[in-house]
Amino acid sequence: MTHVAPHESSGEEGPVRVETEDRKRSIIVVCGGVNWDMISVAHRLPSSGETFNSKSFTMCPGGKGANAAIALHRLSHVRPAEGDDGTKAPRFMYEGSCLDEIEVRMIGSIGDDTFGMAMKASLEQHFVNTDGVDIHKGATSAVAVTWVESESGENRILVYPGANHLLKADAFADDARFGTEPPELVISQLELNRETVEQLITIAKAAKIDTLLNPSPAHYLDDHVYNGLTHLVLNESEAAILTGRHIEELGVGFDDWNIITDEFLDLGVRYVIVTLGDKGAFFSEQKGKGEYAAAEKVDLDSIVDTSGAGDTFVGAYAVQWVKEKQRGQWSLRSTVEYACKASARTIQQVGCQESIPWASDFDPIEPLN
Repeated sequence: MTHVAPHESSGEEGPVRVETEDRKRSIIVVCGGVNWDMISVAHRLPSSGETFNSKSFTMCPGGKGANAAIALHRLSHVRPAEGDDGTKAPRFMYEGSCLDEIEVRMIGSIGDDTFGMAMKASLEQHFVNTDGVDIHKGATSAVAVTWVESESGENRILVYPGANHLLKADAFADDARFGTEPPELVISQLELNRETVEQLITIAKAAKIDTLLNPSPAHYLDDHVYNGLTHLVLNESEAAILTGRHIEELGVGFDDWNIITDEFLDLGVRYVIVTLGDKGAFFSEQKGKGEYAAAEKVDLDSIVDTSGAGDTFVGAYAVQWVKEKQRGQWSLRSTVEYACKASARTIQQVGCQESIPWASDFDPIEPLN
């Protein structure tokens, strides 16, 4: 028996995964936004009423859900050789080891416009299963306009949700939407309707599927969503919003972050990770006993665009968690440290998807049997 990835095609229709020896798969489902990104880079952001020229302008596929899905693929596969035409699936990074192949499935919503078709093609070129991506005739796909300061790498993002909000809660009446084979993990962000996210997490938990929530962009969620949530990955501003604080109220000390993570642990979250930019991340799985993971050192002159760092962190964290579970060596610290390392690579290039590293960029390639 052979395993053939979804969306087989030939000729000019798109990439084809060649048949490989059958092996067990670990399936990760991402339910999230699929956006078209428009990125302007300038030495600084304009003040109110001010106009000046940017240094560059780029359009490319994005969306927090789609970015995470592509990060999952890249961070479990070997970077294709230079000159590869993209028609053959990249090699699974850990082929020949005890680890299972990782298959990524995307659930989302796009319009039938040019942007929507380009975004779907980008996912499929990374061998992400797009059977769960709904195409709405006449709808406008989501668009994210990003301004990046070249001096600091900091960014501001304005999103028009478009078709993202057409994926409704009733699409998740049961776990059938996740696929015929139960996934190892369901990941979601908040670019979809809040009610949709709450429903899909509720259904995943009822089916005893592990869940990861990246609550971005942050807004209020019912407390029951947190109860039984496996992983909560959020940044400083999201931590402030979801705990009812102003960002200025957050301290920088160890005890301050313990207070924040303890609130989510009290609500029933199993693992809480707060990303802290160039300070790394704070993580906790037991009240009052959180820890820091240092960020990988990056030369300030190398920082180009930080907008994809969070999505890369989520993808890297999920891949490492699945790998370590399979090996029976699960460590929250090593998983967070791996995610910090991957996200540091992302900020050195413009764009949320093309900047995502491959597993072979910083892991030794494991030999085939």
